[in-house]
Amino acid sequence: MKPSRNIAIHTDNPEEAKNFYRSLMQLPQNPNESSKIPFGDARVFIDPPLLDDSGNKIIGPIFELLVDDVDVARSELIAKGCQVILWEGSPGCCYVEDPFGVKFNLFQSPS
Repeated sequence: MKPSRNIAIHTDNPEEAKNFYRSLMQLPQNPNESSKIPFGDARVFIDPPLLDDSGNKIIGPIFELLVDDVDVARSELIAKGCQVILWEGSPGCCYVEDPFGVKFNLFQSPS
C-alpha cells in the first residue's frame, strides 16, 4: 500500500466548498475539471456525499491508498481493526475507516 495524490472531500455544498478553498488559497479554476482543485502536489476532488453501507452520509476528507489487490488489502486492514464503510466491489470504491477515525479509499493500481 502506498498513498496516492488524490484526496476526496465529500460535502453537502460542493460548489460553496470549491469557491471557499479557491478563494482562501488563491487557487486557479479549470472549467474542464469542475470537481477538482489543485492543492500542491495533491489532486483534491470536492464532491457531494456518498452513502456508506448503512445509508449514512460520508462527509469530510477521504485519502486514497494504491494497492495491488483491493480484496487482499481490504482483508489485511480488517484484520488490523479497520472497518469497511463502503464496498462497491472491485473495481469500485472501497472506503475504510481506521481505528483512529481516518477514512480512505483503496484503489487498485493498474497492472
